[in-house]
Amino acid sequence: MPRRSDGFLEDCVQLLQQRSLIQPMLPQHASNTLWALATVMFASQPLFDFLSACVTERVAEFKPQELANTVWAFATVALNQESAVLRVSQHSIKKMCEFSCQSTANFIWACAKLAYDDVDVIQCVQAAAFQKLESLSEQDLSTTMWAFSTMLHRDDAFLKGWVIAVKARAALQRVKPQHASNMLWAMATVPFHEHACFAELTESVVDQLAAFSPQDLSCCIWACATVVHRDCVFTDRLARESVRRLGDFDPQSIGQLVWGVSYLDTSFREVYGAVSRLLEDSTCLLHCNEKVLAMVARALFRGGEAKLAWKLFGQIESNQIDPGITAIGIWLHESRHQQPNAAQELQVLAVLSRLRPCRHLSATVLNAAALRLEELGEALPARALVSQLQGHSASDAVTQLLADRLGLGETSGACSSPTRRPQLCVPNWHMPSQVRGQACCDYDKQCKLLQHVLATANRGDPQSVIDSIERFSVDGNGWLKIAGGGKGVVLDELVLNLAPKPVNLIVEFGCFVGYSATRMARLLRPRGGRLISVEVDPVHACIARSTLEYAGLADTVSICVGYSEEVIPHLLQTSGGMAAQAVFMDQRGTRFHIDLQMLEAHGLMSDGCAVLGDNVLKPGAPHFLWYLQTSSRYEQFSVVSLREFASDRIEDWMSFARYCSGATGPSVAGAEPPEGMEHLAFLTDRARVRSCNPAGACEVDEDAWAQHSQDIRRAYEVVGIRPRIVHVCRHDSGEAFVNW
Repeated sequence: MPRRSDGFLEDCVQLLQQRSLIQPMLPQHASNTLWALATVMFASQPLFDFLSACVTERVAEFKPQELANTVWAFATVALNQESAVLRVSQHSIKKMCEFSCQSTANFIWACAKLAYDDVDVIQCVQAAAFQKLESLSEQDLSTTMWAFSTMLHRDDAFLKGWVIAVKARAALQRVKPQHASNMLWAMATVPFHEHACFAELTESVVDQLAAFSPQDLSCCIWACATVVHRDCVFTDRLARESVRRLGDFDPQSIGQLVWGVSYLDTSFREVYGAVSRLLEDSTCLLHCNEKVLAMVARALFRGGEAKLAWKLFGQIESNQIDPGITAIGIWLHESRHQQPNAAQELQVLAVLSRLRPCRHLSATVLNAAALRLEELGEALPARALVSQLQGHSASDAVTQLLADRLGLGETSGACSSPTRRPQLCVPNWHMPSQVRGQACCDYDKQCKLLQHVLATANRGDPQSVIDSIERFSVDGNGWLKIAGGGKGVVLDELVLNLAPKPVNLIVEFGCFVGYSATRMARLLRPRGGRLISVEVDPVHACIARSTLEYAGLADTVSICVGYSEEVIPHLLQTSGGMAAQAVFMDQRGTRFHIDLQMLEAHGLMSDGCAVLGDNVLKPGAPHFLWYLQTSSRYEQFSVVSLREFASDRIEDWMSFARYCSGATGPSVAGAEPPEGMEHLAFLTDRARVRSCNPAGACEVDEDAWAQHSQDIRRAYEVVGIRPRIVHVCRHDSGEAFVNW
């Protein structure tokens, strides 16, 4: 019965400290004290520092339960006593086989809460838990799986044993709501597509939904949507119960709920209107973070509620809330490609420019807006925007290029009369302000790169732009994810030799700053070809647009902002009904095969289309390579082994295959992926996530990447991915080529 009196606890602190001067605290006493303080949530930093020192001094004497209770206490009050946790973990490894089921579960839960993801500790706990699976309680099974998933740890042998244990428990009695929610969330997070276990759990709790907390409800539907587990009865009832209690949902739960409902196409559509009405309260809206707003916006559009999605945009704009880059990209995609509306598109760009802290980035977005106005034939507002940029000293070389083309002088002076009145309702543009020092943002490196290109490359010279981008990275400004060096040679081969002639269209996934688009477009333009580049990040799209404009290739390249799965169905319209002769994939590797099959389904690849994939070893694309190797739709499957750009120690592969549109028979779908393929895909995604950690520094250094590449290469061999390997070589003259 937890009770708390702060005055009494503070007196106890003083007594404990006084007595420790006479005699050190016994391990059991230190452990019990920590457990008690954590139970009543008395998070006194001085007291925990004192007890942490006691633990560190006598940790070798601690019994298993005392070790587990100690680290559980640190995690519960969110005070990470790093030194003590390290010592406790080291000694726990030695005694893990003696831990009880509950202590094992509590220990790994605490490690997850403290983000202490030492590989040796995790594997030790997993081995101990595996031996105890049949004895673990329902709560212990839930806690253990939640912890492993939180730390992005997946071991398929353990998971299979865990599923058997969960099914056995579910067969004996109904699973408790919180435990079912945690289990479903954990399996979806890894992800582990065990639909039979999902069915067991959802069936066990479908009649208990009234007992679920809001967080449990939202986690369940998010999990089902993530692994695409369709149970109409369960999800409809869950959605109905959620709407009934929507006022109790926190913002994260609201986002997960509406996103899950949209992906599972639940028939209970009242969710969309209920969420929209809830977010009309500006207080509620202000508490929504960027991830929540992106989930809600995407769900509303996906659920066919475009009016509600634009209503949300209006609320965000009027309250001057930053919805985040992902949400902006969703609205930009919808206004440009799904339901074209130039006025809405420009309004989204205006919000994007206003909310970027870096004035150079704001100017880049406004340049993109001016270029779009010019494309639309809106000369007057395009000139007005360029003049404003020049008048506020916010212009760059791209602004000047536009000014010259629009007939403006170097300053905001005379402007020739427009040929017609503007047809659009143009937003009031917010000009970037000059501030002392350098405003930091998430795109500092990309901003500096663009400034470097505009300062060092020659206007209208694509090769000069390519060289400038490569020099920026090589000269110590930080690694860039571009297909430079040997990879650039392969890109040239794609356009000049691999793609069937004539090369009318190339489709690229992953534009980034426009390097690969510039490289391919410089060879396409003299041959009359076009390139369409798909980019999910609207800021990268604006930077790439400036890069291509300065290189003189804007009329050759079109950039489509949006998720590949939502852009592909409209690509045939964007290309004017033309199928591609080449496809270059440089997005997330575990999407390559999905996007490739969507391209097939929508008739977007011509017969003989050359398909090139980057980073298929680092971090990897196992399903994609397996499909190219086993489907009769593809021939000449091979990979180019080369060094990652500006990182000679790291091996990477670029894959090549040729599409055969006339292939028929059962083999077109490819062979069933072998056991272990899902785990391999998980490892590649985990490396990618850890290498671009938005919350802090990159967790994967050059040594780790080099090791990862070799580990994935060996894993490919184990699962049967064995492509023909070629290399980039050089003629005696020094000219580079691929020894196909």
